[in-house]
Amino acid sequence: MKNKTAIKAVLGQLEFLLSQHGEPEWAKALCRFQVQIEDDDSNGRYNLRGLFGGMGSLNDVVLQKNARPLFSENDELAALREQLFELIH
Repeated sequence: MKNKTAIKAVLGQLEFLLSQHGEPEWAKALCRFQVQIEDDDSNGRYNLRGLFGGMGSLNDVVLQKNARPLFSENDELAALREQLFELIH
């Protein structure tokens, strides 16, 4: 249960960060995963693992403004992705 709460917290932080920096579709997807984790923790974790592989995955997201990368925001994104990955495995 504690891990479930941590996963939802990281998903919320990711959702906020992505929505603030031009990635509304990713933000919506992460919101849906929060609901999945709440409804069925093991199924939600399984589905979340799919975000980390292949082309067009969450790992490919780079936050930018005016075609320039946002360095501190991308560092935060990387840290949150790493936290989420560790929590769901």
